[in-house]
Amino acid sequence: MNILISVNKNYLDKVQTMLFSLSLQTNEDVTVYLMNHSLNNDDVSNLKEYLENKCNFNFVEIDVRNTPLDNFPVPLHFSVEAYYRLLAQFLLPDSIDRVLWLDADIIILKDISNFYYQDFEDKVLVVCPDVNHDRQDIYEIKKSIGISFEHTYFNSGVSIFNLKKLRAETSKEEIVETCRRLKDKLVYVDQDILNYLYQNKVKYENPKKYNFQLTNKNAAKEMNIDEIHILHYSGPRKPWNYKDLNRSSKHYWNVRIKQGYILEYLKVMLSSFTYRAIGKIKRTLFK
Repeated sequence: MNILISVNKNYLDKVQTMLFSLSLQTNEDVTVYLMNHSLNNDDVSNLKEYLENKCNFNFVEIDVRNTPLDNFPVPLHFSVEAYYRLLAQFLLPDSIDRVLWLDADIIILKDISNFYYQDFEDKVLVVCPDVNHDRQDIYEIKKSIGISFEHTYFNSGVSIFNLKKLRAETSKEEIVETCRRLKDKLVYVDQDILNYLYQNKVKYENPKKYNFQLTNKNAAKEMNIDEIHILHYSGPRKPWNYKDLNRSSKHYWNVRIKQGYILEYLKVMLSSFTYRAIGKIKRTLFK
């Protein structure tokens, strides 16, 4: 199983938690490919050591410190690392024909081998529809950058790349030129580009199983935990932020505690309790 990541220093511990959760759910021989733009040598060495010793994963670093995408604008809440998977088929070794991209804000809850090894059915990607694919702002993105309204906008946080087909049907120059032409219209950065480039060329999987997206606090109430294989904290509310804790956060912290971060968990829980108690007092006093 080949896993692709690209991460900056701020999310390095989160990607370790994501990959540790995968190690708890698989007996596969896993190789993690890091497309590295900003991590220093110590960061990379620490990540390599962690994956080899704690997860029993292989590790390969791919240097992407100098690519044609380096100077493109990056909206708030994103990082330049988001662009690099657009060039995955040209950066990864020719010897591999598929790779699974996983965002850092993901927890693997069940074995995903069947998902990973499925037939591409002649498509370039396997993805799940974005939980907000029929929302008005997605309609506006489609209109702005030229995505067919019939295309179901997908979330790119969980994506299996058919590298063999992508190498045959795409060029680096085409991708870079598309980014250059659309860069001022992008909202979700590379996700918008992937939807533009590969509209009508993707295979869809069940998002309730393989990319359950927690974009708002109400999504936690709709969870069927027995069905979910991949849990994605894709919205602005993250389980490591004490203000955002809800019933879905326990799945992140269950893994984090197994990594040995019990004191961090207790600190976040105390901060959350204090924050909510103060909020309740304010509402009582000033209503």
